[in-house]
Amino acid sequence: MEEKVFFKNDRNEKLVGILTKPEGDDLPLVIVCHGLTSSKSSNSMTAISQAFLQNDIASLRFDISAHGESEGNIEEITVSKAVEDLKSAFDFVRNLDWVDKNRIGLSGSSFTGVVSVVFVANYNNIKVLGLRCPALDYTEIRLKQFGEEGVKKWRKEGIINVESIGIKLKYSFYEDAKTNIAYNFANKIEIPTVIVHGSEDDTVPVEQAKKLFEMLNCEKKLKIIEGAGHKFENPQHFEEMVENISDWFANRL
Repeated sequence: MEEKVFFKNDRNEKLVGILTKPEGDDLPLVIVCHGLTSSKSSNSMTAISQAFLQNDIASLRFDISAHGESEGNIEEITVSKAVEDLKSAFDFVRNLDWVDKNRIGLSGSSFTGVVSVVFVANYNNIKVLGLRCPALDYTEIRLKQFGEEGVKKWRKEGIINVESIGIKLKYSFYEDAKTNIAYNFANKIEIPTVIVHGSEDDTVPVEQAKKLFEMLNCEKKLKIIEGAGHKFENPQHFEEMVENISDWFANRL
């Protein structure tokens, strides 16, 4: 069963999600999060939800603010605001009477990779974590993208055009990213964690995944899919990504 649901974040913006539910009660559930400029309806989000369903795991995939059907201004997005959105989604599923409150997992992708790490580090109610091509340090990514002079110009003008993804971002994104680098939260991650990344990802360096993996002190797995890009465009790579994510949760949630 699939159902469109609505809830609000702390900024009173409406967020929209899709609940996918197998039959039964006291069910495990995974909150599935998308990347920057993506949405709950992307191929990977839908495929992962369906894979969970086949394992009798419910899921909530939702649009973070300013994405998909959710309210908000994309120029004002930050990691901290997305963490707040995730907290709202978490509170929403915790209030569903058919969800086992002790078996809630979280799967983040790209932008919501760091969002997921920060969230888990601050809230101890997530049981299993899965990260897909996670962006873990946006200061490094944007500095590499724009260079020092570009970042200085960004700060001076207050906004920048990120041509690679077709949006503009306020400088607050970069300032906020400085306080939300995933590595600084690694020692607080105590739950089983899988990271799936493509070796040929030209959007988020695979080295970020390797660095976080080495810093984690928990049950963990790093799956680097050889030849895969950021979006796992090759069907075989895509299937391998979904399988690694879904199996990790099915065996631990």
